[in-house]
Amino acid sequence: MKIIGQTKNIEFSLLEKDIMVIQYYKEKVIQTLQDKIKNNIDPYMYKKTNVRGSMTSFDFFSNDETFHILLNEISFLLFKFGDENGFPGVNKFKIIDAWGNKLNKNEYVRNHHHITHGKVRGTHISANMFFDKKEPGTYFPKYRKEIKPKKGKIVVFLSNEMHLVDVYKQEEPRYTLAFNLQCRKVNND
Repeated sequence: MKIIGQTKNIEFSLLEKDIMVIQYYKEKVIQTLQDKIKNNIDPYMYKKTNVRGSMTSFDFFSNDETFHILLNEISFLLFKFGDENGFPGVNKFKIIDAWGNKLNKNEYVRNHHHITHGKVRGTHISANMFFDKKEPGTYFPKYRKEIKPKKGKIVVFLSNEMHLVDVYKQEEPRYTLAFNLQCRKVNND
């Protein structure tokens, strides 16, 4: 994967027109987000969604300060991605939902999209963030490509893209963070 841009704490590249990969390097933010997932798994959500494992509530990170730090630091890339994928002039996002996932051995994520996900319709951009290199990664059937996990890697994609995670085979849990955004254009006139 060719890196097309870089800042002090971020590298980014386009895998396909509608899939962007961001490598985020702020260790404290990454670790804090992962710890929050580990400590806030909602037992009620176990295997109730496309995540055939455990997760936090769907809105767990929506108002989380650390998540907002991450989102603010990558927002220029999300704006660019939105602009190039049918949302010209996007300069603001509404967080539809943001949650953490935990897969134990033999758990997986079903093939799905996020287009009508959450309480509010209108999800445009979705993403997931890895906290380590535990495979499998996120698989996109349309492209027959699996995005391999790496600590701090964020996969950004249009919400209508089908994706899945194959059966997890390792003993230690696999944690990820997922979120959905609605594109907005606000005039500053």
